Amino acid sequence: MSCDQEQAVWRQLRDALAAAFTGKQSEERRAAALMDGSPWLIQWIVRPKRGSGASVPFERWPEFSNTLLALAESRPTIGVPLVVGLAVKAEGRRAEQRDGAGERAPDSNWTWEFDAETAQHLLVHQRLMPLLSAFEVPEDTDPEMKSACRAAADAAREKSADV
Repeated sequence: MSCDQEQAVWRQLRDALAAAFTGKQSEERRAAALMDGSPWLIQWIVRPKRGSGASVPFERWPEFSNTLLALAESRPTIGVPLVVGLAVKAEGRRAEQRDGAGERAPDSNWTWEFDAETAQHLLVHQRLMPLLSAFEVPEDTDPEMKSACRAAADAAREKSADV
């Protein structure tokens, strides 16, 4: 697949994502569609590659990010991890250990850090920070996402304590 073809596939995927999760759909439908999926899916699809020069991930990003924040406000256990994936960066490397069922072992070499610059660029900061500072990470959250959520929530709490 050529670079142009790859970019066309990504563009089509992002356009389909925006069309499916924005507009007049009920929030319950969005929540149901995202509830059992990986909280990393949105980050994997929409986060612009570093150095790509893209101002936003795709044309309908403002509407889509508003939808994500609305979901995080109404259904935090589903929505907050989705936005956290866009608001953190990792240092380290992925542990390649697997458990007996072939699933990734909870032990990881990632250290998560809140990426204020990217978060501010991709999401409405005035809505994001209160969501993060109030979020209590459920115990059954994926171990890597749990660490990422805690890093984002701790940074938001620090920021609100400074104000």
